[in-house]
Amino acid sequence: MLSVKLPSSLTSLRPELVALAVGALATLWLRFRALGAKERALLARTRRPSQSSSNGKLLPLAGTRVATEWLVRSEFLPNVSYHFKRAAMLKTAKIDKLMVVTDFDATLTTGKSIQCHDLVGFSPLMSQAFRDEFAPLLDWQSNAAIDGVEWWDTAHALMVKHGQPQRQTLPRMVREAKMEWRAGALDLLERLAALEVPVLIVSAGLTDVIEEFLRQARNSAQFMRAQIPAPRNSRARSSAQFSSPTPPLPRPPQHSAWTENISICSNRLNYAADSVPSSIAPTPPITSFTKATAYSASSNFFKQHAARSTIVVMGDSCSDIDSAVNIPYEHMLSIGFLNDKPMLDAAKYAQTFDALVLGAEGSLAGVDALLDDIVAGPSPVASPTKANGVSPFEAAV
Repeated sequence: MLSVKLPSSLTSLRPELVALAVGALATLWLRFRALGAKERALLARTRRPSQSSSNGKLLPLAGTRVATEWLVRSEFLPNVSYHFKRAAMLKTAKIDKLMVVTDFDATLTTGKSIQCHDLVGFSPLMSQAFRDEFAPLLDWQSNAAIDGVEWWDTAHALMVKHGQPQRQTLPRMVREAKMEWRAGALDLLERLAALEVPVLIVSAGLTDVIEEFLRQARNSAQFMRAQIPAPRNSRARSSAQFSSPTPPLPRPPQHSAWTENISICSNRLNYAADSVPSSIAPTPPITSFTKATAYSASSNFFKQHAARSTIVVMGDSCSDIDSAVNIPYEHMLSIGFLNDKPMLDAAKYAQTFDALVLGAEGSLAGVDALLDDIVAGPSPVASPTKANGVSPFEAAV
């Protein structure tokens, strides 16, 4: 057995940080092994004899620098477990076996977006009496009594007490909120709907807010900005240089992201025939600490999709993985969204999830690439994703 003696500088670190570093190195090695022969050759050519500095030292090949950055700088960071689980999954992968279980706040939305309960508490559309009484629950830094399941009980009791939010204010409240889709989220949901892949959103937020956000997805300013036509070349041109007037922004499709394949397991406001909430279900509520109840709370969903045994789980909290704890499965991959959490949290996330999405604006491109692999059907491990059919190695040469 190979014995490796770690330097004393490493042995003094916390074990989870060492595990994260080792996992990152292993990920780079597995990525290198997945490269094609041409790409490996380019990576190996680290120096070009014809290029030298004034002191006689050889300068690095430009293509190698770009290739190395492509290997290391990525917002999607798979752990060692991701590679092995993905390889096993793709041996028998079929799209009609796939199911997605995902969190909502800071997962499908960006890490800097306002979250469901905060949206209600801070909204100027709510009554001043409600906002005054709800404010201490939003004081995360100085109020030590706001953590735990009791927080949801208190928050929901105040919403019922003050009759907030009123049904008719929900569309405007969501429309004016600083809540934005994570990059790639809308495209991913659209693909999953087209492929008839069931999606279960398990959230400690509010069902009514999530549904309204899904309904308004294709009419949001964020979506309209994403549809602005790209310039025909990299040079900026004035309007006078166009032979015809700049085309108007395309109209968004007349449908929302709230599609039939999506189910939501969260806290629903019960309006009944009234315009104010009379209660909030379920009891006890869905919280960050009780997501393991999703399997029983959404029993009809899982009964309907019992034949689907390949699961992708996504979330921005380590407890989000609990949403799948009771689901029977053959293959499961978990993706955690680190957002702006510190490095010490990254070590814990790396132990909990099979892959990490880094940064509050980190995209869902890595999840979309995994979906590509599953759609392709049973196959060997795929090579790293290429942009427009050309890898960064080839583009740099």
